[in-house]
Amino acid sequence: SVQALALQLASPRRSRVVLHLTPPQRSLRAPAWSVRRSPLLQSTSFARPGAMPKVTVAPLAHTKMLLHAAQYPHCAVDGLLIGAGAGADVSAADAVPLFHNGTLSPALEAATAAAAHDAAASGRRIVGYYAANEHIDDASAARTAGPVADALAKGGGAPAVLVQISNRRLADAGDHGLSAFARAGDSWGPLDVACAPSSKFLAALDAGIEIVDFDAHLDDVAKDWRNPHVGDWLEAN
Repeated sequence: SVQALALQLASPRRSRVVLHLTPPQRSLRAPAWSVRRSPLLQSTSFARPGAMPKVTVAPLAHTKMLLHAAQYPHCAVDGLLIGAGAGADVSAADAVPLFHNGTLSPALEAATAAAAHDAAASGRRIVGYYAANEHIDDASAARTAGPVADALAKGGGAPAVLVQISNRRLADAGDHGLSAFARAGDSWGPLDVACAPSSKFLAALDAGIEIVDFDAHLDDVAKDWRNPHVGDWLEAN
């Protein structure tokens, strides 16, 4: 369960501490998942012949994810994807930015419960988990990514996809900068990503649109972790 996972992450041996004295030079964020370098993600094939499962990321979800990453370029960030879908084919309509100070409990449990409750009110569910590493040369999967996604899937009764943000690819305005993976047996296999390029994100960044993640909400509960202002800005632009 998410609660059990949160307790594991809280233990001294498993806690993830982010400490930065002099942030290294880097571009917006870190690179994508590396199937070759990460033990979490192994090359695999899906049982459905002729078609690779797909995750569709809406402009609202995409913009929130990238704004979250850009707002904390010296930190690893993560969050939840909200949407609908069956199996590995999912549609992420929205995103809930979670943390920039490390994925720790009990905040993980509280944030997941709040996001799941809010999603259910609109007939949606948590369909995935996104992450970005803090170091531009770190192409490995976050240690907590797989266990978090598995816990989300178990708690929600449906598979949860993993989405990684790639900094280097974001340098290309025609690239959405995302890589996605879904569990296939004991390993993780790649997914096709259907997403518009990052032009909306770049425009929002230039306009000074900021993100409230769950870390910021815990510091000041008056700040809305649902970030309705991002949707308002997208509709107006």
